[in-house]
Amino acid sequence: MNAKIPSKNYRWIVSGIYENNVSYYLDVRNHWILDKEQAHQFTDKRQALEAFETVERPFDDFYPNVLQIEEGEAF
Repeated sequence: MNAKIPSKNYRWIVSGIYENNVSYYLDVRNHWILDKEQAHQFTDKRQALEAFETVERPFDDFYPNVLQIEEGEAF
């Protein structure tokens, strides 16, 4: 079996897509922004999940996700 073992160099971001496929990203101040380059890259998945659960959503029908990326990966 080729089970993938998670690397310790993973990061997590919180993002969501709204109307017309516009992507929003959570920054270090817990504000929703459009610039993915400025998205907060959490080093701890638990912190990303906490931000995901507690941050105010900009729209009623906006559902963010926690995405896993590799360190230095362009997402």
